[in-house]
Amino acid sequence: MHNSGGSWWLAAGALAAVFTGCSSSSGGSSGPVTGVVPCSANATAASDACSLSMPVQGGLSGTLDASGCGALDTNTVYWQSGISGGAPETAINVVFTSPIPVDQVGTFPATIEIVKIPASGGVGSGWQTPMGACSVTIQGSVCAPTQVFAHRRVLDGSGTCSQPAAPEMGTTGPAMTIGAFEFSGFINPMM
Repeated sequence: MHNSGGSWWLAAGALAAVFTGCSSSSGGSSGPVTGVVPCSANATAASDACSLSMPVQGGLSGTLDASGCGALDTNTVYWQSGISGGAPETAINVVFTSPIPVDQVGTFPATIEIVKIPASGGVGSGWQTPMGACSVTIQGSVCAPTQVFAHRRVLDGSGTCSQPAAPEMGTTGPAMTIGAFEFSGFINPMM
């Protein structure tokens, strides 16, 4: 799914409907989680902990606020968003440079992929930061099992990017600066 000549965003629209461990941000989250609570502790986080607040400027401008999220693979957390003010749907991937750490807090290198999905379907516009240009701080990792994913974790944290997201092949328009962001999302580690 990652920068394969821009083809990853062709599937982004389809993935918007097929989240792994998905949730909606509506429904009153219990707030950010902090620290580590492994599944062996028999504690769980709120099942609706799904949020993203990411200011962007350039190719898209505004604040990306999540309306749903999930995990695409062992390296990627995914959000679906509309820009504040009602702009078209957008897909946001935080791609860690190695598998997302399970039951660890700390700062990890990542890449941000952003795709604007046209309302009419078809090919979207995409931007991507260079590999490792972003630092993502995981402040909390709390077990939140489901019937399907017995080891699912809710991650809470924040991030910054030292370089802008460049337009992907086929995308016209300027690069996109990503401001300091906060998130809550899911991973589904294989145990």
